[in-house]
Parts: sequence; C-alpha cells; structure tokens
Amino acid sequence: MTNRAQSQITAALLSLWFLSVGIVFLFSQMHASSKKAFWLDESYAMTHMVRAQTYQSMIAQGLTKQGSPAPLDYLALKAWDSLRRTTGFMEQIPDLTYYRLPALIYTLIPYLLMCTVVVRKVIHAESRPIVISIVSLSILIPFSYLYMNEINYYAREMRPYALWNALFSVSLILTILRTRGIWLAPILVLLSLTATAALFQLLSLCAATITCGILAGEQKKQVWQEAAGLFAAPIILSIFYCLKVEQYGYDAPTWSDFAHFYVRKLSTCGFLTIVLIAASFHQAMRRQAAAILALLIMFSLGPVVFWLTLQKGFFFTSRQYLYYDLAGVIPLFFVILHIERLQPMLKKLQRPIALMLIVILAIALPLTFRLVSFQTLRWDIGTTRHLLLHGFSHPEETGIPLPSAE
Repeated sequence: MTNRAQSQITAALLSLWFLSVGIVFLFSQMHASSKKAFWLDESYAMTHMVRAQTYQSMIAQGLTKQGSPAPLDYLALKAWDSLRRTTGFMEQIPDLTYYRLPALIYTLIPYLLMCTVVVRKVIHAESRPIVISIVSLSILIPFSYLYMNEINYYAREMRPYALWNALFSVSLILTILRTRGIWLAPILVLLSLTATAALFQLLSLCAATITCGILAGEQKKQVWQEAAGLFAAPIILSIFYCLKVEQYGYDAPTWSDFAHFYVRKLSTCGFLTIVLIAASFHQAMRRQAAAILALLIMFSLGPVVFWLTLQKGFFFTSRQYLYYDLAGVIPLFFVILHIERLQPMLKKLQRPIALMLIVILAIALPLTFRLVSFQTLRWDIGTTRHLLLHGFSHPEETGIPLPSAE
C-alpha cells in the first residue's frame, strides 16, 4: 500500500472521529436545551427586543437595554423566529431547542472548519511520521474546543456569546491559514456587529498582525496598508455601537472576584506561550502566529477590560471572557499545521533544553485543557441515545410566548 493510500485511509478514519463527536455533541446539546426553560434574560430579549424592534432600528440604533447594543445575533434570531412563526418551520422540535439551534450551529462552524483543514493536511502529508504526529494531536481537537466549559455551555443558550466566539475563532483560524482579505475582512465586519467587546479583539488582532508581519520581514508600508484594509471598517463599526452602550448601576463586584477567575485562566497560557516562542524561530511561521499573539494580548488586557466593565456599571461574569477558552485549541491547530517545521526544531534542541520543555508542557497541557471532557463525552453519548430512542420532551412552559398558529 502506498503512502498516499495510507494517508487517505487515515484521513477517512480521522474524519469519522471528528464527525462522530460532532454529531454526539449536536444531539446531546439539542436534548439538553429541550429540558431547560429559558432564562429571564433570554425571554426578555425575545419578547422586548427581537419581536419588538425592527431590523432597521436594530442596525441604526443598536439593541436597547442590552449590555452590548451590537445587533447581529438578534437580527439572525429575528429572522429565525419569523420563519418559525410564519411557516411552522421544524415544528416537531420544541421551542426550547429551536430557538437555541442557531447558537449550536455557530459553535460547530469553527470546529468543522478546523477539522476540514486538518483532514486535508493528513491527505497531503509527505511521510508516515508526520501523519502519525498530526493524528495524535488532532484527536484532542474536539475536547479542546467543544468541551471547554464556557464554549460548551453557551452552545445551548439563546444569547450572542456563541456567535461572538465563533466569529472570533474563525478570524483566528483564517489568520493562521493566511487567507486572503476577501475571506477574513467580512468575518471581521460580522465580528464587530456581534458584541461591543469585539473592539478589544479587533484591536488585539490588528496589533498582532502588524507586529508579526514586520517580524516576518514584510515591508512595513505593505503591512500597515493591509492592516488598514482589514481592520479599519470593523473597528469603526465596533466603536459606533460602543458609543451606544448605556450606563448601568449593578452592584460592583470586587477586584478579588475577577482576580480569582483571572489567575485561574492565566494558568492556561503556558501552551499558548510555548507555541508563540517556537513560531518566532521560523520566519515562515511568524506571520501566521498573529493569531497566537492576539490571544496573549487579550489575556494581558483582561484587567483593563474588567476596569472598563466597572466604569459602565456592569457586573462581573465569566462569559464576558469566553474567548479565553480558545487558549488550547488555537495553538493546537497551529502546531498541527506547522508540524513539519516544528519537528526539526525539536531535534536540534540540546538535551537539557528538551527535558525542560517536556516538563513545562507536562504542566501546561493539563492546565490548558482541564479535561473533564472525556466524562462529558460519555454522558453525551448516553444523552444522544436517549434522544434517538425517545425523542424530545415538550414542556408546556418555555419562558417565551409560543409561536402563533396562524
């Protein structure tokens, strides 16, 4: 059997793994959402904003009485709601699941994108050791993305967080792939329309792109022009909606609340930092490393973001920092794509340095992934089986008015 045939068989098996976990995740989340009544803010957003405001007012004025006036998720939800109410679309699915399906779909998009790229990487791999390395690392992708705490939870909530995180994830993936602006630019625009906090992500990714482009040896003028073409419009749009944020008066959390959360999240940065340092030694990897640097900048901006949150009278909640859950999967994806360059670098390391690196990784990886994921996947398999055998539960109380029968 030729190496190409072996690579294709391996790619098929890896695809089966990715799809199996993705389907289990999809069905288990659908079942879980059907058993959980809408939260008060989900119900309020549907009745007082999605159904009360027009598309035009959402775009021009932003969402009223929301911490983030950025309208994209609510625009999509309004269309999704109209489809249900006017046509009875997917009426066999309970409201609790139907209205949370968009968040679940958004969550799966970056996952499917990464899986597709990795499978193609396996198919075109030039040697068996490279294929083995890629597959060994790729098995972790579902756990380091779908089963991270915040990402997993907000995949079944009728809120903007899933779309916000998905668009930022896709932005980082496209940056690693070094795609043309024709693909990345519209994603950045959509990101700016999803959450006012996206301003920090856009500024971080812009700064990282400029820094890594210059370090990669590109002409400074070209780097700045490219950054302006990609980020100027999204940043302006984001600022537009930021200026519409109202002043709130929630009881201010203490810095100790944030510090406890922040220190715990900082412990996940070890793998991220190691990958960035490794990328800096190879000129061809420096440009794509902008995604890694952007995440580290976002971590460093954590106290600033929290301070600004306090200035607007908001309360502290971990979902405002959902993107921290990408500290595992994004560097993992980067390593998989650059495995041919990283392996020779490891071989050149002296033994003391190699041993120190192994020790650091042994500490960093568990802190990054915190895998209760295997237990969650086993629970999801049982939940999926229950859904396929017994179908959805249809509770009478959903928390929002049921779609009109007309």
